Amino acid sequence: MDQWLLKKRCPLCGECHLSLRENEEFLRFFPGPELNLERLEEDEKAAAVPPCGWLVVRAKTASGGGEP
Repeated sequence: MDQWLLKKRCPLCGECHLSLRENEEFLRFFPGPELNLERLEEDEKAAAVPPCGWLVVRAKTASGGGEP
C-alpha cells in the first residue's frame, strides 16, 4: 500500500489537497484546466487536481531524489 509523504492545500483555492507518494518528488503545479502533456519530460507524470490545475511529479531516483 502506498504511503503519502506530502499532503497540502492547493495554492489557488486552498480547498483541494495535493498529495505525493513517498517515491515521488514535487516538480511544479500548473493552474488551469488544460496541460499540454507533450511538454512533459519522459520521466514526469501529471495528476489532475480538479478544478484548479495539475500536479506534476517525477519518481525519485535510487539516490533519494529531491533538490540539491
